[in-house]
Amino acid sequence: MFQSDALIIPLVSYGLKQSLIERAGNIIRQEQQVDKTKKTDKSDKNLTPFFIETTASNLVCKIVLFSNWSPLEATMNDDSLREHIRKFISKSIEYIIVKNEQSNIKIESIAFAAPDSCKKENILAEEMIYETKRQIELTKSSLRISFILLPDQQTLYHQFLTAIQKMQSNDGVHAVFSCPITNDFKNWNQYMINTFYKYCYDRCVLPKTDDDKRIRLIGPINNVYDAKYKYHLTNVLIQEKIHLQQLLPTTPRPRPIIRSQITDSISIMSSSICYNIMLSYCQEDSIISQRLADRLIDEGFSVWIDLIESNDTFSQINKSECIILCISENYVENKFSLNTVEYAKQMGKHIILVKVQNYTSNDWLQQLIPNEIYFQLFGSENHFDLQYDKLLLKIVSI
Repeated sequence: MFQSDALIIPLVSYGLKQSLIERAGNIIRQEQQVDKTKKTDKSDKNLTPFFIETTASNLVCKIVLFSNWSPLEATMNDDSLREHIRKFISKSIEYIIVKNEQSNIKIESIAFAAPDSCKKENILAEEMIYETKRQIELTKSSLRISFILLPDQQTLYHQFLTAIQKMQSNDGVHAVFSCPITNDFKNWNQYMINTFYKYCYDRCVLPKTDDDKRIRLIGPINNVYDAKYKYHLTNVLIQEKIHLQQLLPTTPRPRPIIRSQITDSISIMSSSICYNIMLSYCQEDSIISQRLADRLIDEGFSVWIDLIESNDTFSQINKSECIILCISENYVENKFSLNTVEYAKQMGKHIILVKVQNYTSNDWLQQLIPNEIYFQLFGSENHFDLQYDKLLLKIVSI
């Protein structure tokens, strides 16, 4: 499960601590080494050791350290919390260095179990990352450091990722991301490969596939993370599409069609046409809405583009599988938009919210569709591409 020589588990990592104890089996407490990191203080009446060292037993490591570090957030301010985190990291690394000096066991890598009860996760992630880097530089150590999180610690994971990106970006370094090429990659067609390579090229990221069947992304740290996300998201989209094709192997997708392509005579003859998607937008946002429609049509969806003032809005809602609302300040202030949303909800249609303007929603829409995720398509071209992929994944999973 873990490939580190030493696992360091604070008392506040409740879930992970219990899981590791169960996996380890019969662990044995080791004789305490001399703690050179502990300062002599006659006023310190706490005789509890900062670390309890045990054997690894069934775990794939050499030693396990249980730390009695447990910051009481309720009784400390942010500065005190930061100091407690720094103390935990520095004493842990110093303990391992002393361990290497005093025993025959050589520790070359450490895995810290991230606490799962700290409410200020941004401070926790920043200080664990920054203090680790500071200690490695200060001691000139070659220790390899990693952090272990539980699957449900997604928010903390993103805080760690942000801290690492910020640190590496400030250092002006490049990054190398490497992962195995799974069987999913075999399902990429040439268009997908070209799109991904162009995505990397535009961000000065070099994608390479090696003989060991791994893909490597090399370039500026933030751009590498974007390309990594694009790679994984593309794989997920492909799997969703394959799954849909297996469910509906004989159902043809309606041909792409947009309102501007329909003449009045064709509209009369095609009253039975149904659409995958209806885009509801206001005139002021027509450029970005049309851009979104063009991308969806290129994917093979049939799209109806509908101004919220149009007379046939309700009939087109009835013919569409899902409704995308292009949200902006102008849209929510238009008197027709409320009727559109209410009717779509009444008809049980899937509604997807897309922000086309940097607008803080605090109006009737938030009350009518609470807790709904917004896809933000305003901003740079790079941001639009990533958000579009997320939107596409949402559409194909409906």
